[in-house]
Amino acid sequence: MLIAPDIVGPSDEIVERLLADAAVQEVCELRTELPYEFGHQDYEQILHDVAHYVAPRLGWPGPDPH
Repeated sequence: MLIAPDIVGPSDEIVERLLADAAVQEVCELRTELPYEFGHQDYEQILHDVAHYVAPRLGWPGPDPH
């Protein structure tokens, strides 16, 4: 397991930083950690963005539309 610094920001910025990290190119999992103080809707938005914008741009499949 590689523990990397937190990456916070818009999806485009997160993808850019992850693609610039050589270690990310070698892994098949991405762990997303969420702060405890966020509300339910914030969690849903973050997870949605990771699944629909970040993961596919890293070359990983997005959610199944069915």
